[in-house]
Amino acid sequence: MNLGYVSDKGKTRSNNEDNFFIYDDYPFPFFVIADGVGGHKAGELASKMAVDTIADVLKNKNDAVCIDDVEDAIRTSIVSANNSIYKYSKFNKECEGMGTTILVCAYYKNTCLIAHVGDSRAYLIREHEIAQLTEDHTFGNELIKRAGSKIFNVKNIDNKNALTRALGTEKTVVIDTYKFIHRSDDIVLLCTDGLNKEVEDNSILAIVEKNKNISMQKVAEELKDRAILMGGRDNVTIITIKA
Repeated sequence: MNLGYVSDKGKTRSNNEDNFFIYDDYPFPFFVIADGVGGHKAGELASKMAVDTIADVLKNKNDAVCIDDVEDAIRTSIVSANNSIYKYSKFNKECEGMGTTILVCAYYKNTCLIAHVGDSRAYLIREHEIAQLTEDHTFGNELIKRAGSKIFNVKNIDNKNALTRALGTEKTVVIDTYKFIHRSDDIVLLCTDGLNKEVEDNSILAIVEKNKNISMQKVAEELKDRAILMGGRDNVTIITIKA
């Protein structure tokens, strides 16, 4: 696998509440990104708890014989992480309300599986086009879905970026998954919203196309640099994968 990764606190944040994990070994390689929410470093703790819990579960999953086994293991790991964060916040008042987004990408044979909660994104770059594979779990997106075919200008809505789903904020969690058959030239990009809030999708695509033949690490670093150049108002974490 050709990989790239980078994490930066950005220009305005005092600490980095993002966490990530990379496991590029068999039976199935997997990648995890989390973006913590909550003050007084609670978000940083939540994202670390999520990544560590999920990594511990999946690293020990050696008996997968199909993609459904992988999906079951990922769902189990995310639920376990949710339980751990939720219980911790209940018994530690200084961390009350803490939570995190979660994004997991796993490969098994010729299939790529994405699982997520929150607004960290997975993109697929294929044949010079970019597609967002995940749906942001935000207040603005919920309003758009409810509006149906009606025209809805979400830009004017207060709290449009507020999360409607996160790990650790509720006793139970709803997980979205997406699977596709990957091709040899596919590039999967995983990121926290510190990238896509600063850099439009067409600019992300242009940076990938310009640097993909150098290395995935170059792609990740150039995307991070552009996010910071455009404001860097949030932590930014990026993983680029060419399987």
